[in-house]
Amino acid sequence: MQIADDLTAIGIRAAGGFLLFLMAFALLGAGVYFAVSTLLTNAAREVIRADAGGLMQMYHEGGRMDLVTEVRDRADEPDDPDAEYALVARDGRIVAGTFSVLPRWIPKAPRWIELRVRDLDDGSVSRAIANVQPLRDGVSVNRAERDGFQKCAPTYSRIW
Repeated sequence: MQIADDLTAIGIRAAGGFLLFLMAFALLGAGVYFAVSTLLTNAAREVIRADAGGLMQMYHEGGRMDLVTEVRDRADEPDDPDAEYALVARDGRIVAGTFSVLPRWIPKAPRWIELRVRDLDDGSVSRAIANVQPLRDGVSVNRAERDGFQKCAPTYSRIW
């Protein structure tokens, strides 16, 4: 009977050790996921800021019509296939861009917001980080960019 009790104790210790290993692995995985998600979010925000600066400069130098033309050009022939744009009037109407629908509260939104964006090809829904820039003549400029991690991690988009 002593051998059976010893084997049972060894089995229990082995199972406990394996369980601790699994918990440590899950904790490490969660930490890596959080770190990568944070890096992707920060990288997306930097790209948004850089692009926003260029579009705002265009708006200040050429006015609203130059900006509308640029956003329409980017929507018609995108340099970045993952980028989406929208110029939104204060009443929520989309003036130009790739979005067909946006929440009506976009013109009154704070600078950084989060949206859910549906992929028209496969129907998946992704998280989108967005930046809203109020303009002096009543139009908000928005840009969104999808990230290649949308299947395994939240999509970080920019709305400009």
